Amino acid sequence: RLKAAACCKHLFDYNLEDADGVTRFAYDAEPSKQDMADTYLPAFEACVRHARAAGVMCSYNAVKGVPSCANRWLLEEKARGEWSFQGYVTGDCGAIKSILEDHKYRESAGATVAAAMEAGTDLDCGSFYQQHLQEAVLAGEVPAAQVDTALRRLLQVQLWTGALEARFYPSGADPYQHVRYATHGPQNPRHQ
Repeated sequence: RLKAAACCKHLFDYNLEDADGVTRFAYDAEPSKQDMADTYLPAFEACVRHARAAGVMCSYNAVKGVPSCANRWLLEEKARGEWSFQGYVTGDCGAIKSILEDHKYRESAGATVAAAMEAGTDLDCGSFYQQHLQEAVLAGEVPAAQVDTALRRLLQVQLWTGALEARFYPSGADPYQHVRYATHGPQNPRHQ
C-alpha cells in the first residue's frame, strides 16, 4: 500500500504570477498545440502515468478560455482517459471560486460547481464546494451520482494509503500509527 499520496500540481500552463495587471487567477493561456505537447503536458503525463501520483491539482488559470478546474478535456479525456489516471483531482485553493469570479465562466455558484464537478474536479482546496455543493445538488444542477463518483475517488486514495484501515488494527499493530504530522511534517526543523 502507499505510504503517502503524491499530488502533481498545477495542471496546466500555469506560468504567470502577475504581469501587466493580469494575475494567475484571471490568466487565460493560449499555448500552441506544439507547446502543449512538448512543454506543458509531458510532465503531468509522466507524473500520473509513470510516477502514478494519487492526486492532481488543477490550476487557477484558464487555457484557451476554459478554466483548468472546469476543463473536461484536460481532466477526464486527457488525464483519466489517455493517461489512465486513477486518483482524485483537487482544485487549487480558491480555483473553483475563480471560475465564477475571475474567469466569469459561469453565471452562478451552482453552475460553477456543476462545471467543475462535470469536468472531474473531485475536491476543492478552498471553501466553494463546502458553501455551494449541497445547494447545487438540491437544485438539480449537480447529479448526486457525480458526487458519489468524486467520493469514490477520494475514498479510494484513503484505501490505498491504509487511512481507513487504521481503526481496525489492534492497538499498536498499524505500522504507520507512529507517524505524526507534528514530528514528520514540514514545520519540523529537520525537514526544512
